[in-house]
Amino acid sequence: MSNLATASIRRALRVRWDAFRHSGISAASRLPPLCLYDFADSSREGWTAMSDSESIGGRSVNRELQVRQEDRDRDGGAVGSPSYLTWSGVTDVVLSDAQAATVGPRGHISRTGYCALRSPTFGLGGVDLDDYDALMVTCRTENEDGRVFMLGLSTDTYIPGDVYQGYMKIPSSKGDGHFHQLTLPFTSFVLTSHGRLREKQRLADVVRGLEHVTFMIADGESGDFHLDIGGVYALSLGAGGLTDLAKDGTRDDD
Repeated sequence: MSNLATASIRRALRVRWDAFRHSGISAASRLPPLCLYDFADSSREGWTAMSDSESIGGRSVNRELQVRQEDRDRDGGAVGSPSYLTWSGVTDVVLSDAQAATVGPRGHISRTGYCALRSPTFGLGGVDLDDYDALMVTCRTENEDGRVFMLGLSTDTYIPGDVYQGYMKIPSSKGDGHFHQLTLPFTSFVLTSHGRLREKQRLADVVRGLEHVTFMIADGESGDFHLDIGGVYALSLGAGGLTDLAKDGTRDDD
């Protein structure tokens, strides 16, 4: 068995054990956040950056992917370790000559300009989040132009290519270095297939068999992007907590 396969199994077992320990908490109490990913070990092993330049001959590129450290307590980061993953690059939405001449299974390429960051996988068929109803991402960006990031959830499913997609609009932290805690309820995610919105939607009210998450920027804009990720957590908010969320499905809990 390869080292990556062993690591994915250990990762799944760790999260399953933490979820099991939390399951014994009284229903009257809110479950503590369940850590899916953080960088306490200061390692980015298993995190993979991708772009259209590698997949469809575009011009977007990833520039930086590394773990950094700083005193997050000073910045108000209430959850997670002081280590975080920095991901940056540049997107270009102009079709290259090679793309314009390419005819794929769906015809000519008409859109380009994306970069993506895929997390390490959970082995053993993924992890079930039955007792949770939202994800929280501890993050910050230096972008001041309102660029929108996406967060994809890939689950153990019999339909290849299905991904639940959520949207993250992060206030700029340029100048103050503040980490935000964005909450995305599972019900705010939409079902996509190979990057396209599925006509028939299946509500992601319960997430079972989560295999990995993917951060992506594909907002139709050309330019630099920057995202620091402190961690990804599953939350149990209950009906009242979900009702209190902002209408766009994202709450900043800083």
